[in-house]
Amino acid sequence: MKARILSLLLLLMLSGCVTMASDMEPWVGKLKDELIRTWGPPQAETTLPNGEQVLVYTDRRYGSVCRNIFNVDPGGRIIGFNLPKCPDDIFR
Repeated sequence: MKARILSLLLLLMLSGCVTMASDMEPWVGKLKDELIRTWGPPQAETTLPNGEQVLVYTDRRYGSVCRNIFNVDPGGRIIGFNLPKCPDDIFR
């Protein structure tokens, strides 16, 4: 019984930061402003030399920091995403 509980807790911890592609995919093609209105301001944002932007949203669960990353074209339209990097430290 104790092993089952520990297994369940481990599974919950490992899945705590999982964001499915189906959660992020609908944002591709939408405007950055729409994402910010819905998700709030990103915790980190940078502009690449080619004018594209990278928006980083962080989520802390079970002691881990998870990063949801969106790529935005120079016109402000979301062109892609990266599934969360977790566990990790956003400042690495």
